[in-house]
Amino acid sequence: MEDLSVLDHLKSEGFEDIEIVEKLEGEHNYNYIFKSERGKFVLRKSKEHLDEEQRLRSERNVLKFLEHQGIKFIPRSVSYDNERDIHITTFVGSENTSLGKLSQKELENWVSNLSKIHSLNYEEFKGFCEERNYSYREPETVGQKIDEIRERLAEAESTDKELVEWAEEKLGELNYSIELDEPRLTHHDIHNSTRKSQNNLFVIDWEFAGFSYYPLEDLADILLDENLKKEQVELVIDQYKSLSTIEITESVLTNNKKLKLLFQLSWSLVEISKPRKNGESSEKYHNY
Repeated sequence: MEDLSVLDHLKSEGFEDIEIVEKLEGEHNYNYIFKSERGKFVLRKSKEHLDEEQRLRSERNVLKFLEHQGIKFIPRSVSYDNERDIHITTFVGSENTSLGKLSQKELENWVSNLSKIHSLNYEEFKGFCEERNYSYREPETVGQKIDEIRERLAEAESTDKELVEWAEEKLGELNYSIELDEPRLTHHDIHNSTRKSQNNLFVIDWEFAGFSYYPLEDLADILLDENLKKEQVELVIDQYKSLSTIEITESVLTNNKKLKLLFQLSWSLVEISKPRKNGESSEKYHNY
């Protein structure tokens, strides 16, 4: 997407005095940070316009629902173009913040925010979307997640057959008891999605978010942060237990960690197996 077409789109959305500050390329989106007379924003454009999921549309729907629920620690959805799969949100900072570097008070606030996300009701979200003619996905089960991992492993079998066989064995050992009786809103990619701006914390990148029967994947994702000290891990677990209605045991957390790691492994193997273009290296996926 050329800068000119970005500027044309922004003008069609009513922005004036536009200055593109930075262009970033993520795994799935092109991100343009820009200033205008209305403030600072991010334009997110899907790389795969024919993606049937239209993840940025899903992100808009979730952010609008969170705003409707009074959640403060998110970017605000400004506009969404269904034809181009372009989502514009408020800018909340460009640098990831490791949870291990937060103060105790900040970490407690962050966990409190997570428990609020996980308390949200699917039927209310469904009604919210239907009132606005928004599309929405049905809640995902643990079985569906495991099937997705199996499909990825099969796709990547030629990359590292021995590692794929090991992952399939570990997948078969997973305990399905991590599934809840009712779905909760789950971010699904929360590990590197925290921004700190002055004294405020924000959670970004909601394109993969949706309701699932295994929301503790988010908590497991956090606890896998290598920068968290032992006492911080204990604080996170104790704080979450005190606020959440979800029952947590060591076994449940362990199985959620395994699920998250096996998903990351399968994703990395698929990315490694893809042909690279323009001299792009697959080293970062090996590192993952």
